[in-house]
Amino acid sequence: MKRSLLTAWLAALRSGNIGQCSEYLGCNNDRCCLGVLLDVAGVPAKVRPDDGVRIYLHNGDEDESLLPQSFANVVGMSTGGEVWDESHEESLSNLNDHGTSFADIADKIEANPLRYIRSIDEAA
Repeated sequence: MKRSLLTAWLAALRSGNIGQCSEYLGCNNDRCCLGVLLDVAGVPAKVRPDDGVRIYLHNGDEDESLLPQSFANVVGMSTGGEVWDESHEESLSNLNDHGTSFADIADKIEANPLRYIRSIDEAA
């Protein structure tokens, strides 16, 4: 993941301007922490009219509850933001869905980004 994307994602999570939802990347105006990443990265989404669930589209992959696989590959993450080489219990999606605040999730990522992201590209 580019450092600039990581920095923008953490700032968005801490902004207090985004409502938090669970189970989906986005529903109406709310997002999960991974949906915030997709929005910051400019990944397009379509919205289901019946329930407001956002379905993100990236290079032919689409998903409503986890990162589209092609996007996850580009940013060096697993689709659910799982911890590398450990259990999936502390995945970013699980933290989000079990009520961990965006600010606390941002703190966890910032404290040890390589726990969730394979590498950080310092180039602009």
